[in-house]
Amino acid sequence: MGDFNDIFLASEKVRQVEVDLGRRIRFGRWVQGCGLIDLRSYGHKFTWRGAEGFGRVCERLDRGFENHQWRIKFLKARVRVLPRIRYDHHPILVELVDHYHRQHNARLFHFEAAWVSDEHLADFIRSN
Repeated sequence: MGDFNDIFLASEKVRQVEVDLGRRIRFGRWVQGCGLIDLRSYGHKFTWRGAEGFGRVCERLDRGFENHQWRIKFLKARVRVLPRIRYDHHPILVELVDHYHRQHNARLFHFEAAWVSDEHLADFIRSN
């Protein structure tokens, strides 16, 4: 995830008149060549705000990517675009939901110090 300073679609920029088609194509080829998939995002549509000439411009420059293996593990992952404060970029946050824990509602493992005093602990560890 990060600031890629490029867009895929003309709709990812407010002032669509000045969208460089060649640059968009090169960015898309780079992403595809790396085997990456753009993560879904929600919140503000544009992540950067600036000025070009005499007008205000907004673009979606910040994003997160994933590959197929990562997607299998984090099926519900997405990017949240946070409110912009002071700077020209909105911060982004990748929210993860682990597929296994979501499906099985499993608890995290916690070691209990009292187990050490159990005389059968060594046998249990060996057999498991």
